[in-house]
Amino acid sequence: MKQRRIDGLVKVSEDYLIGKQEALMRETSVVNFSRPFDVNVCHDHEENLWVAECDALGLVTEAATYEELTERVWEIAPELYELNGLGGNPNRIRLSFNQTQSYSDRIAL
Repeated sequence: MKQRRIDGLVKVSEDYLIGKQEALMRETSVVNFSRPFDVNVCHDHEENLWVAECDALGLVTEAATYEELTERVWEIAPELYELNGLGGNPNRIRLSFNQTQSYSDRIAL
């Protein structure tokens, strides 16, 4: 096995350094996921529409059903993620849909 020294460490192979960098290498090889963006969802009873808002993405949209709303958010969010300079890989975006509901809202639905 051929070895060569790099900055005081011994390189054993293309993927492996012996020493303090070992932990760092293992850590960077793990995919880190960021915290999901909070999407607040509510039902507007007067307009009979579902509304979603995400301040971090600058997202506000509405739809007739909850399912249509979540589909719409997933269509818009990746584009806003990139346009607002929040990251370069919108495929890794995560969303957390949070619905607030009062007792009267529950009865109205």
